[in-house]
Amino acid sequence: MVLPLLIREIEKRGRALGLTVTEIAASLGIDRSRLSHIRNGSGRLSLASLHEIATRFSDDPTICDLVLGYLALDVERPRGA
Repeated sequence: MVLPLLIREIEKRGRALGLTVTEIAASLGIDRSRLSHIRNGSGRLSLASLHEIATRFSDDPTICDLVLGYLALDVERPRGA
């Protein structure tokens, strides 16, 4: 699953800038609880949050690859598929 890895990479970069997890979540337009759910694989990002990530990290090849991977691979499958 690409999404938890994407969130971990964003958190790593945020911590390097001295941001708290709460501040990192707020910068993505979500709260800390939602960030935790996404990191643990039980939540998903909205398209608006994903767009914010892509815009903010447009010069970071790792983040860009993970965003594209999320869009391409982490699609929800219909039940029973």
